Amino acid sequence: MRRVPLLSGTRLVVAAAPDDAVVLRPPPPGRATDADAATREALRFPLDGPSLEDRARGAKSATIVIQAPSLPNPHPSGDPRGRALAAASRALEELGVPTSRQTLLIASGLARRPSQRDVAALVPPEFARTFHGRVVIHDASDPELVWLDDTVGVAPALVETDLVVVVSAAETVLHGGPGVLLAGADAGMQRLATADSLLETRGSVGWELATWLEGAISSRVSLVGVSLVVNHPR
Repeated sequence: MRRVPLLSGTRLVVAAAPDDAVVLRPPPPGRATDADAATREALRFPLDGPSLEDRARGAKSATIVIQAPSLPNPHPSGDPRGRALAAASRALEELGVPTSRQTLLIASGLARRPSQRDVAALVPPEFARTFHGRVVIHDASDPELVWLDDTVGVAPALVETDLVVVVSAAETVLHGGPGVLLAGADAGMQRLATADSLLETRGSVGWELATWLEGAISSRVSLVGVSLVVNHPR
């Protein structure tokens, strides 16, 4: 009897398989990418819309949004999201938005609020020492949520700023990309975010809500996003 380790949610389980079973494994990780350089390149030459330099012109404050480390996968060893976040922060600083006027918003959705130790693990140590802005953990039941069109409440840091930069990875129709913004919304809105498939947008209420929210926020503040591809842990 063969024993095969598998990721199940946030846990590692060991499944038993017959000796003659065919086990399909993910391909080995490809060549590692310089997350810092790739993030700066993406912000300088986005796939759509103005560059970060154009968006930051005249901005006095900025919010960097990331998901909690357990979403959508357990925080892997060597996760590049922390380096990408630091690169985005440095790019903002070079464009005239110092870290003292930056807010790091952790969109934790309806999951357990990350501890201080979890938050510290999100970023490189050198970034933690030099960042002088605010760190906000989203609370889906916060009475201070800002309501858009009287239908959805969002974290104040998403709209009470001049610029929003979303840093995400492991994108599905519910996680990463516009799904990060949905994880910064009120509890009622998030409970409606369902999907029959994590890969197919058709029929996904979560994807429709996330893209609607993305449009609603971008109509109020300048919005840009960076999405990374995270290799399978080995």
